[in-house]
Amino acid sequence: MTAQATIISAEIRKKVQALLDKLQTPMNDIYELIQGAGAAPIRLELPAEDDTNQQRLNLLIDFAKNRTGVQPGGYLSDSQIHSVALALRMAAIQQFNFAAPIIALDDIVTSYDADHRRTIAGLIATMFGRSQILIATHDERFFYYLKDQLEAKVWHFTRIIGLDPAYGPRFADHKVSDEMIEARWAAGHSAANEMRQAEEEWLLGVCRDFGVSVRIRPLEKAYSYERSELASALAGLLKDAKLAPALVPGVNNRFLDSLVKGEIENFGSHFQDGLYGGGSIGDEKARWEEFKAFRSQFACKKCSRKKFQRPITLKKPVCAHDGCEAQFEFAVAPAGMA
Repeated sequence: MTAQATIISAEIRKKVQALLDKLQTPMNDIYELIQGAGAAPIRLELPAEDDTNQQRLNLLIDFAKNRTGVQPGGYLSDSQIHSVALALRMAAIQQFNFAAPIIALDDIVTSYDADHRRTIAGLIATMFGRSQILIATHDERFFYYLKDQLEAKVWHFTRIIGLDPAYGPRFADHKVSDEMIEARWAAGHSAANEMRQAEEEWLLGVCRDFGVSVRIRPLEKAYSYERSELASALAGLLKDAKLAPALVPGVNNRFLDSLVKGEIENFGSHFQDGLYGGGSIGDEKARWEEFKAFRSQFACKKCSRKKFQRPITLKKPVCAHDGCEAQFEFAVAPAGMA
């Protein structure tokens, strides 16, 4: 029995070492892409045959001429150690996951700076385009690096913005709808908060599609903007591109101007014209009709869809749908909405 166990153990050892040898080069290639040229290669080795713990895997690095065959943990930074682990996992997926090309990555960039996060996003985009990848991250910058580099046609991006015990996760896709606002009014409640959120959601979407220039926010609020900032940036782009929205009857098309100047809400954050007056549902409804009339003009005049993009070489956005790509011009606001 002892002799048989020795033979079996030796065969298992040879098989495992063959797998490690197959991983060695692709792992180091990925590790070098993450850490940059000149990163010292990592060796994957099994412990010596006389080692009693044969279930261990040795990661070894030649850190210097007088420091060869040492474990990386004593010589590399946390981000480098994480890079080794990430490179090993990604190499293994590439080599062995042909039958089930499904990858789950959870918060893999917590110890990296912005450059490394951008590099890892690019790695995922270029090396694993044929795999089904599930990526979870708390890092907004990494989220947007991924959105920049991964094609929206084949990737689905969503943000969990809260956890409701009675509902479950709430996604950023759960935007404020017209129906939600009208339901508030039907119940006799103010919808001012919902209106502000709906305006911000719409402005943020249009500003991203149009590629407006918005000043960089503080690091802790890197992708959080005030409505006034978004409105100013959008108004500036429209002016430079000589795009003038149609006037909304009765209100002189004040939507962007009112946000830039802060004239539409009083100190109690109610929607109405008088700075010190009390807000009412009637005032909210008037404001909402104006917003809907303004919003309705942002549709493609050719195909009526509302998704745009602006290549860096163009002043005006173009329709983002294949087969159209018409240059953006303002549609006419529907009559009677104000």
